[in-house]
Amino acid sequence: MASTSERSRTPRSALLGVGVLLVVAGLALGVGLEADTRLLAIDRRWSDWIVSTQGPVGHAIALAFDQLGGGVLGVVVVPVAIAVALLVRRRYRAVVVFLTASIASALLVQLMKHLFARERPGHMIVTSDFGSYPSGHTANAATAAAVLVLFVPRVWTGAVALAYVLVMAVCRTYVGAHWFTDTAGGALVGVGVALVVFAVAARVTRGASPPAEPPAPTSPEATRLQ
Repeated sequence: MASTSERSRTPRSALLGVGVLLVVAGLALGVGLEADTRLLAIDRRWSDWIVSTQGPVGHAIALAFDQLGGGVLGVVVVPVAIAVALLVRRRYRAVVVFLTASIASALLVQLMKHLFARERPGHMIVTSDFGSYPSGHTANAATAAAVLVLFVPRVWTGAVALAYVLVMAVCRTYVGAHWFTDTAGGALVGVGVALVVFAVAARVTRGASPPAEPPAPTSPEATRLQ
């Protein structure tokens, strides 16, 4: 029979493996976009449809999510607010995982943007940085959402996290900042990095904690008294 420590290592190893696979999938999708024109056709069809839905309400929502996922609000204010909220609740490991995953995800996104150097759609109504693939806004949203679910595994957190990532992804295509596949790649990278950081942090924390003391042996006299 497997020991408790062996059983606890299994979920961490699984999360680490899934996280690495998701990041690799994000990289593979970027390579595939340059080799498979069918993906570009999907992007163009989605782009044509989402542009046809534009209106005042859609603009207001999409521009709000543009600020929520980027700029000073998205890059500084929101992460700091989340970190402070976790600190108040004394979720110190969650703070470390969230900040580390957010930074690692942002760095990987920038590396991939310069690696693939994909052009953005031509109807962009917001200001964005270099490179279309992957979507940094969607990656940020996916990282935060994944960390939330990992530390608060509830049905409602999963629903909120999924809705947040999906709305962010749609909004990024709505404002013309990204193609559909850009947001898919961002979600893969964001979730993948969060899983990897969470699994590594859990392993480090587990290794740093002192081993549990074995139960004291029971003397024959005490056994007879029982």
